[in-house]
Amino acid sequence: MIEIDLNGSLLTFDGHVVEVFYWHKIVGNRRHVRHLTTASVNVDRKGRGVLEIVGVRPAGSVSLEPFPAERLDEARSFAETVQQAIDGCVTVKG
Repeated sequence: MIEIDLNGSLLTFDGHVVEVFYWHKIVGNRRHVRHLTTASVNVDRKGRGVLEIVGVRPAGSVSLEPFPAERLDEARSFAETVQQAIDGCVTVKG
């Protein structure tokens, strides 16, 4: 199990399911890797990181609030682990 906290949003990954618990919402998101296409970390124009997990369907996508650049390595490691799981399974066509 991997767990990461980015600006108060808690993300977990057990090898099959990504869960996101937002600091500003009561509800969270759960997405199985078979329903995802990519997981990546990008850098915005202010140098902050943005974690994006893209679903087969647009409603299945997750994009977090920008987080400090100091957390980029940790976030990239999380995204790479999720991407490896996505690449290793058959994606459900939407």
